[in-house]
Amino acid sequence: MTPTNIRSRLPRPLLFGIFFISMGMLLQEIILTRIFSVTMFYHFAFMVVSIALFGIGVSGIWVYLNPKRFSPEAAPRQMANAALSFALAVPICFVLQLHLPAAADSPRFGLLYLAATYLLIAIPFFLGGTAISLGLTHWSGGVSSLYFADLVGASIGCALVFPGLTYLTGPDIVILVGVIGALSALALAQLAGPAERRMATLVAVLMTAFLVLNASGAKKLISLGSLALQRPRTGEWVQPLAGKWNPMSRVLAYDISNRPVFRPGQSPDSTFYPPDGMLFQLDRSAMTWVVPFDGDWSKVDWIYTDVSVLPLFLKPGAKLLDIGSGGGQNALAALGLGSKDITCVEINPTVVEWTRTRFDERTGHIYTRPEVRVFVGDGRTVTARSRETYDVIAFVHLTPDGMIMTSQVMTTDYPGLMLRMTGLARATLEANGVTEPARHIIVIMKQNEGYGAMVVKKSPLTDAELDVLDARSVEMGWRVLHSPRVSGHSEFEDLITTPDFYAWVEKQPLNLYPPTDDKPFFFNLVPFSRLNQTRAGNYDIKYGKVPAQILLNLFVVVLVLTVLFILVPLFLARRARFEHKPGTLATLGFFAMIGLGFILIEVPLMQRFVLYLGHPVYAITTILFSILLFSGVGSFLTRYLLPGRIVAGLRQA
Repeated sequence: MTPTNIRSRLPRPLLFGIFFISMGMLLQEIILTRIFSVTMFYHFAFMVVSIALFGIGVSGIWVYLNPKRFSPEAAPRQMANAALSFALAVPICFVLQLHLPAAADSPRFGLLYLAATYLLIAIPFFLGGTAISLGLTHWSGGVSSLYFADLVGASIGCALVFPGLTYLTGPDIVILVGVIGALSALALAQLAGPAERRMATLVAVLMTAFLVLNASGAKKLISLGSLALQRPRTGEWVQPLAGKWNPMSRVLAYDISNRPVFRPGQSPDSTFYPPDGMLFQLDRSAMTWVVPFDGDWSKVDWIYTDVSVLPLFLKPGAKLLDIGSGGGQNALAALGLGSKDITCVEINPTVVEWTRTRFDERTGHIYTRPEVRVFVGDGRTVTARSRETYDVIAFVHLTPDGMIMTSQVMTTDYPGLMLRMTGLARATLEANGVTEPARHIIVIMKQNEGYGAMVVKKSPLTDAELDVLDARSVEMGWRVLHSPRVSGHSEFEDLITTPDFYAWVEKQPLNLYPPTDDKPFFFNLVPFSRLNQTRAGNYDIKYGKVPAQILLNLFVVVLVLTVLFILVPLFLARRARFEHKPGTLATLGFFAMIGLGFILIEVPLMQRFVLYLGHPVYAITTILFSILLFSGVGSFLTRYLLPGRIVAGLRQA
């Protein structure tokens, strides 16, 4: 089949080939964001978009600078081979990348490992982009239909994420992408020759068998490594009781019996080891505990030493809204203190499903009790839709004397996250007309564990409530960092009481500004200027600076690779001067503005739709699907709607 640069009807195998390769590339891009959240820090998930664009961009440059290599006569065979190479490269590069150390875990070679990861994952996108670039180059007469197949295929790739992660695992979907790539090669091979058709058929069959074996569990050919977790008391390594992927995360359930806990009235150094304990692990390191309960309250009295139950002591029998309820520990504590109306909101559907069904008996049927209502969704979304008010927890939905509580990882050397949360509490109180926020805030820390809690009351805390705080702090082993009676930590005291809050924040070594929708990155505390330090003022920032260090390293890697693989080849070929064709610079500027316009539309819509849809993955996938689908439809319609002169001009570009 000889390509054509004039307006004509395109062969269907070409359109199907472009459709499938684009579908596979988009599905691979999104699934890697989920897998990187499991295998590395979640910050790496955002690297995938950069990797995909880099690989596709380099492929376009390669085709553009080698017109003799990519001749019209060889295009059908080269497209089929590129798609076939994509199908094989996806699982191979993925397995190789899994054997590289995480860049964040290797400070000495962080940049090297990051660059290796970047290049390995970019290879399939380069190969897929090559197939698409060849199609657009040699069949430019049908650019409207080609873009239609490309963009609609990409939109279907977005839509496959939800059913894919409902029934398959992340590694399974990587293999599925290989199957889709093989289907693309099979379609494009119809334009090539019998050798390409035979090879594409063989790879499609092998990839499908590969997927069936891996997904059925008969033979796990690709996995994410060992799933064993170490028990804290015995050091024994245990395998998960269950595991499941969903569009938000991978969830593993572990029997973690004999976890050390602190019982009421004991010293912080004393420990108790409750039997039949469990935890759910989400992605790489997030965890939620599941409390074993058989109806005997004396066996679970240790849950009341957790700092998160303080509001329940201050308001026994409170109407509770528990956002991020996990396995229901706070709900159980509230039931034990007399609460009769408890609403739990948990964003992860697998956590709720397992607590309600698979491990229902082990948890004392906590999520199926009549006093407890459970909603799956984002806490902000659920509260935004609700008209109810509560004694505890969400500020805008509090009763006049209601309280909000949040807990956060913290140590005396690094209380930055709790300081930032407390600053947000002060800003919220002042925005609601409170003139003395110090009378509304309690900050406590659990002495034998690395986390603390903050309680904010809508009205000033009473003497009776503070008496309860003082008594419970002694009994439960809590350290009071701030209350209307206690100034136990100078930074918290200054943050809460200083007259000019924002002037004080400006002088701090950490970023303690209250997070907003415009600057939502709560965990980003360490400024770039302090990345070469281990301490910032009184704070140990050895671990807190990891996210910023990752971003800086990634920027360096992307910059160097972009110069080496895109700018240098263009410069050496003297094509970057735009002298070979009049109007090239203006055309590039035109398309650059279109791309910028798309980004300026996409990002605000994704951010806004998180509130409506309940989780970023839903918002991102929905917005991308819609934009890609309707852009594809718009591209198809250009052959009918645009004047021929404009269409011809765009073809020449």
